[in-house]
Amino acid sequence: MPEEVEIEGAGRVTTSLVEWVAKKVNRSPRNYDNVWVVFDRDDFKSFDEAVFAAERNGFHAAWSNEAFEYWLCLYLGRYDSALSRGDWVGILDAAFRKAERGGFEKNREDIFSVLDELGDHEMAKRFAKSVREQYEAEEPPSRRNPCTTVDLLVEQLERALID
Repeated sequence: MPEEVEIEGAGRVTTSLVEWVAKKVNRSPRNYDNVWVVFDRDDFKSFDEAVFAAERNGFHAAWSNEAFEYWLCLYLGRYDSALSRGDWVGILDAAFRKAERGGFEKNREDIFSVLDELGDHEMAKRFAKSVREQYEAEEPPSRRNPCTTVDLLVEQLERALID
């Protein structure tokens, strides 16, 4: 039987997001086997605490430092420089415009189909892993910039779709 995937946007940030998910999971009559919390660093000082709180609650954290857009840029190439959200958005916007696909907008419905045209999904996962492995395991997530674990969630979802 295929796994059931439930996705819910909460509009919360870092630690308050983890707390909200923990309450939702604990109050639910459902039995959740695999809980993921997805967030990026932005300028939140509680970023490390949110990652560790997710782990303490038995959740997985799919995080990006500095911004979620970093994960999307990995479709286009390997990036090692710590850039701001605006810089990552600029890289994506330039790539979309160069390919005559309009400008980049975070909520585009066709974002992944455009990224697949411009780059490579499997390459993005390899680059994310490669960049992540350049950091020491004990280095806190806030010091791993750039870095993302979104690829781990993507792989989990891909496995769920195959089963």
